[in-house]
Amino acid sequence: MSSSLIRAQIPGTALECYSCDPACEASKAQKKECGKTIGSSHEAVCTTEFPAGKDMPKEAIRKCAIVVKGQKPPCNADYECKSCNSDLCNAAPSVGGSAAMLGVVAAFFMVKLFY
Repeated sequence: MSSSLIRAQIPGTALECYSCDPACEASKAQKKECGKTIGSSHEAVCTTEFPAGKDMPKEAIRKCAIVVKGQKPPCNADYECKSCNSDLCNAAPSVGGSAAMLGVVAAFFMVKLFY
């Protein structure tokens, strides 16, 4: 069980999320406590929402949500939504590990090809 799930179940503690609506850069978002008083069947999550089809937008709607454990928060059909459950985890949409590795491998082969 992750520490954020344990934290959400202990009375008086909360998850900390970046929060801004309308969309903003993470550096301009406010920090907000979420889920200080929730029941045992729910959990607090941080969310990041950005228009679908945009590659790594700098600006996104960031907020916290209370959801039934194991479920994702609702998401507008025109948006991509990510949720996470550790403090300030919604700073920015993340590049997946496989995408980052692909970039490293591509750079390696480009160097070999031209030198």
